[in-house]
Amino acid sequence: MRRPRSAPRPFQALRRFVLGLLILTVALLAGLYWLGRQGAAPAEAPSGPRPDLEGATAVSEGFEYTQVVEGEPVFRIRGESFRAGEEDRIELQGVGLTFFRQGRELGIESDRALYLPGTSEAILSGTVRILGENGLTLTTPELKLLAGGQRLVSEQPVSFVFLGGEGTAGGLALDLERATIAFRAPLTLAGSHRDGQSYHLQAQGAVLERPSRLLRTEGPSEIRFGRSSLHADRLTVLFADEAGTLQQIHASQDVSGEILPPAETPGDALPFTLEAYAVGLFFEPGGRVPARLEIEGTQSQAALLVARAAGGVTRVLLSRSVIGRFAGGELVAAETVGQSEIQEFLERAGEEARLVRTVSAQFMEADLAAGRAFETVTLTNDVRIHDAAFDARAERAFLRAADDAAQLFGNPAIVTDERGELRAPRIDYQRANGRAHARDGVSGRFQGAMLPGGEAARSGEPTRVRAREAFFDLGGDDFTFRGEVQAYQGTTVLFADQLRSEEGQSRLSASGQVRTLWTAAEGERKGEQVEITATSLTYRETDRRLLYDGPVVAAQGPLRLAASRLEVELDEHRQARLMTARGAVRLDDEATRRVIEGETARYDLAARAVTIAGDPARMRDADGNSLRGRNLLHDLASGAIRVTAGEDG
Repeated sequence: MRRPRSAPRPFQALRRFVLGLLILTVALLAGLYWLGRQGAAPAEAPSGPRPDLEGATAVSEGFEYTQVVEGEPVFRIRGESFRAGEEDRIELQGVGLTFFRQGRELGIESDRALYLPGTSEAILSGTVRILGENGLTLTTPELKLLAGGQRLVSEQPVSFVFLGGEGTAGGLALDLERATIAFRAPLTLAGSHRDGQSYHLQAQGAVLERPSRLLRTEGPSEIRFGRSSLHADRLTVLFADEAGTLQQIHASQDVSGEILPPAETPGDALPFTLEAYAVGLFFEPGGRVPARLEIEGTQSQAALLVARAAGGVTRVLLSRSVIGRFAGGELVAAETVGQSEIQEFLERAGEEARLVRTVSAQFMEADLAAGRAFETVTLTNDVRIHDAAFDARAERAFLRAADDAAQLFGNPAIVTDERGELRAPRIDYQRANGRAHARDGVSGRFQGAMLPGGEAARSGEPTRVRAREAFFDLGGDDFTFRGEVQAYQGTTVLFADQLRSEEGQSRLSASGQVRTLWTAAEGERKGEQVEITATSLTYRETDRRLLYDGPVVAAQGPLRLAASRLEVELDEHRQARLMTARGAVRLDDEATRRVIEGETARYDLAARAVTIAGDPARMRDADGNSLRGRNLLHDLASGAIRVTAGEDG
């Protein structure tokens, strides 16, 4: 059930005036008509054209009447002349009716008036002015009073003053019962706040709800406030007071606009542009500058907030819902709810803008700064980053525009590129140098053979690495793993304190308690594990050589080879073919219980033969037998040993 409502205070005087005008005019005309028949002399009227007397039933000139209560004027009606014609038509010239309220004057003035008692309607024409409370002024060439004075309609251009501004419209309809004013196209309204903030409104039409100071537009509309603007098919503007202080602006349907800080804001500010289904703008108390921005999209179409920065960078925020915060009139922060995305474009002189990065998450919080466009962004829940060189996933992320850096957090955070992926609870990276730093427990997976030796080299299995931390060139080949490093590829395993790739992965080095394990791919003992421990390891892809620095110990089955340095030559499949040991070489063969010592040793894995050289090389066994010579050849398959040079027993 609709609750009945009375006319609000701003319209009470105007409504009483219109009703009074009709009643008092009829009474006054009747009195004048009666007085005229008695020959009473009318009051002196201002000079002007005399009315046409033909067909008149009563005529009077120069009337004015003021009602006084307790010494104070209540209302005044005046006219230059009137003419009561046939069919009860009453015509007046120079009409004015004024109500006095608390020292203010409210009223209607017109050059001419036509009153039709039969329909209780009147037409005011010439220059018609309505003077209302709080500075409300309407001026039009013609005004119709309809429905017993409840509606005032003008189909002629209207100028008006209210809410601290001035405007024009193609016409109006004023409903006194509902206390609304409907303006016809084209509508313009401009006002200036006492603190310097100004607004300018253009619309195809609008309805003003006077009690709430709410202005609703229809059709393509635009409002400018300060240096900012909004365009939409519908605008709703809420004024805080009669001085025209902006309180809220709501735009809906095909909304676009620009947001700029006040002119006095230091620095060269670039605008934020927006596109949305709906936008809400809320102003600080006093209405000088905005305080809050709400941007809404639809289920199928996201809202856009676009920021341009120096260097040709443009970042576009897409979200179903964006909430912005202002400080001193400058948009300084934005947050989103629901799946959101930032698209980053780069435009060079003479080139089209190209998409270089996308970032998405369920929630975003961005600190904005003029000239930098999204200074920092915090992303939460299902974070995804797509860059030209890599992709990333995380539970949370923090992006900085100043140094183009990011911090990714997750369980784990994941970065992938064409080589593979890196996982860690935290991954930091900088796009400028393409360097990533993973920490707090790292795991990686890389496609293609990385670890040399054994069957895994030709298996095509990915290499997996674990470490405490890692440094990674995104989109490149170099990386460094540190702290309890474990690398796996099939049955090939590497342990070290540090594992490092350089020169586009053509050089691989490990250091600190190095230990490698692989499965022999050739020879009689194919499938047997080979284990090598050393202080450091270096691998060069160009010459397919592994270099272990010592002390070095290599073990395979019953064999144990110790030396200061060990070099392993690989075949075209990167499988171990030949080992060369140097410096204090010692070979222990548990199968034959022999020990052979020398300066160098060559181990042919396919032939299962070890040649030890020295000056001299020496062999001894568990039975006390010994053999010396410059070169001792140990056939591992048969267990035979012979001296090939400088034989001495």
